[in-house]
Amino acid sequence: MAIATRTETIQMPGEGAMDAYVAIPASGGGPGVLVLMEIFGVGTYIRGATDRLAEHGYVALAPDLYRRTRPGVQFGRGPEGLREAGAAVAELDMPGAIDDAIVALGSLRALPEVTGGAGVLGFCLGGTLALASRSPRTPTRSSPTTARGSRR
Repeated sequence: MAIATRTETIQMPGEGAMDAYVAIPASGGGPGVLVLMEIFGVGTYIRGATDRLAEHGYVALAPDLYRRTRPGVQFGRGPEGLREAGAAVAELDMPGAIDDAIVALGSLRALPEVTGGAGVLGFCLGGTLALASRSPRTPTRSSPTTARGSRR
């Protein structure tokens, strides 16, 4: 049996909705991992990382943290894509993206397929957001956080 994937729409507190890519392991459930995107958005690389986590038994969810400024955007890997992604990051509402990541973690934990705990894994920009989401005011402080981050 292969992993299953789907798009979840997360209702945001008073601010619309946010799409998230979800990958479920072949077993049908497991611990959760919130996958926070790199500057290129929830594109091929992040979906692939999310799928690989599911292949290892995790329920993985990658939210679209550009939802406030450029919902659904994905940038290419070449020089033009890097330039466009850099411009998108400059427009990003960082406190809002942190809040969105925290809501996404709560949504991940609420999925019926998630058994056990949930952690956060951030790539590039997502690493920075993962570390920022560990503020004492947030519920993520009890989650292990692994980050491959950048400074901003």
